[in-house]
Amino acid sequence: MNGMTNTQNNMDFTPVPRVFITDIVKQIRNADEINILLQAFNIIYQKPNGSKFCKADDISFEDSERIKVALDKGVGFGLFISMTNESDTLYILNNSNGKRLADELKKNGYITSELVKDDFSEPDIKPTIYVLYENNIGRLTPIIVEELKMASEEYPESWINEAFKEAVSLNKRNWKYIKAILQNWQTEGKKDGRMGTTGQSNAQHDPKRFLTGKYGSISRH
Repeated sequence: MNGMTNTQNNMDFTPVPRVFITDIVKQIRNADEINILLQAFNIIYQKPNGSKFCKADDISFEDSERIKVALDKGVGFGLFISMTNESDTLYILNNSNGKRLADELKKNGYITSELVKDDFSEPDIKPTIYVLYENNIGRLTPIIVEELKMASEEYPESWINEAFKEAVSLNKRNWKYIKAILQNWQTEGKKDGRMGTTGQSNAQHDPKRFLTGKYGSISRH
């Protein structure tokens, strides 16, 4: 009975963005990452106005690499704004108050490393590149997260989806191969969801083209 009383006395609440529960949490396959993001919400909401941010060191978890991956994934999903200077990275809630704080931090030498256009309350924020990677290739690392960020900024979402689909159809589940497809589309042109420009032969539209030629060495790994 005393245990129940203690639990009731400690029933404080931490606000969690609705979109995290209704949408984003379904896209995160790793339970540790969900734990880390929930900790980040709790840390941020407990801080006073003017310092509502979280650092990786604030999170209680033994794997520092996983903390960085989870928080960067939160940035990718539009939950946080990431602000950096020479020694620190701060993760701020991506809402109107957070954006005002980000503007203040810019005056103190911080740089916005990632800022989505809309607040996280918008339900249509779905940066699927991270989910595509985890579902089709494997575990995210900080280096891969950074590469995926760059790719999502450089290539249309439809290209990324198609490149993953093409690689999976050939059982070439590695990022180097997918990146090579995207780079080739960018260099040689892409029409109607396929490689090449007007007038190229049907053979050039064959997905198996990547098993030979310039992608042969990549596809064999």
